[in-house]
Amino acid sequence: MFNKVIGHDTIKEYFEKILLSGNMPHSYIFQGQAGVGKMTMARAIAKNLICSSQDACNTCKDCHQFEVGTHPDIITLETTKIEEVREKVVREINIKPYQSQHKIIFIPQADTLNIQSQNALLKTIEEPPSYATIILMTANVELLLPTIRSRCLIIRFNDLSDTEMKNYFSAINYNKDKEEIYIRFSSGSIGTAQKLINDESFLTLRDESINYLNRLETADMIALYKIADELVEDKLRLVEILNFWELWYRDIMIYKTNNQAILYYPDYEGLLIDICNKLTYNKISMNLKVIQKSRIDISNNVYAMFVVENLLLDLKEKK
Repeated sequence: MFNKVIGHDTIKEYFEKILLSGNMPHSYIFQGQAGVGKMTMARAIAKNLICSSQDACNTCKDCHQFEVGTHPDIITLETTKIEEVREKVVREINIKPYQSQHKIIFIPQADTLNIQSQNALLKTIEEPPSYATIILMTANVELLLPTIRSRCLIIRFNDLSDTEMKNYFSAINYNKDKEEIYIRFSSGSIGTAQKLINDESFLTLRDESINYLNRLETADMIALYKIADELVEDKLRLVEILNFWELWYRDIMIYKTNNQAILYYPDYEGLLIDICNKLTYNKISMNLKVIQKSRIDISNNVYAMFVVENLLLDLKEKK
């Protein structure tokens, strides 16, 4: 029934019972980080509901239309504009199913709905037709109106465990020498893992970010300003490098505090230990803070060269 859903065993068990009972609640909120499996679960539920034999047989007309994306009783809200909410949800849900016994509406990224769109949705959630199931998906349920949250059953999707991520990686083709790195940077999200594997620049930029820090350690002022020039050429790349730097110093802090947490840079263990022995706890903590502040300043459109030059000077400071 849920063979495409990795992990979330408790949620699977719950929906297996609900689907068998035939007492499906009309409104759900699926909460969890992007790529953790909310839409995969929602699609599995919908396929079981619209299947002619009610078990996702994969042979009936309904299952075929579902797989190719043409089933008339499956609706996905493509944008969060008020006009589409009214057209695809408020109006469409009051039209009886065209060929199955159910009509299912998916609302991905529901937290991006503005107040007007959420209010338009509210009455539909309050009084849905008997054949309707609405599934809102969000990474931040607090951005939904309290009145919507109170009328939906909230299902929380936890991040996938390392074991579950390894099960996913074992079934796909990728550079298996980098499995531990992909698992760590995926943060329990299959969606994130897929993006990283398909992003040819990820591993390269990860290494380049550490190379910048190595260059900075021996740089004089002229070399420091050259590094700054390179970093500010691309704002998006700069933000990614700052993210890598934060995780780098996080790993150094782990060594400093004898923490047993898993590393983001296991392939740089020797260098991490060497830097850990050179830096004090306070210096590592300060580096983390200035990196975090710099990322915030960049996102707030503070002059990038000013931010980066000061950051590099702070990181190079020995104390």
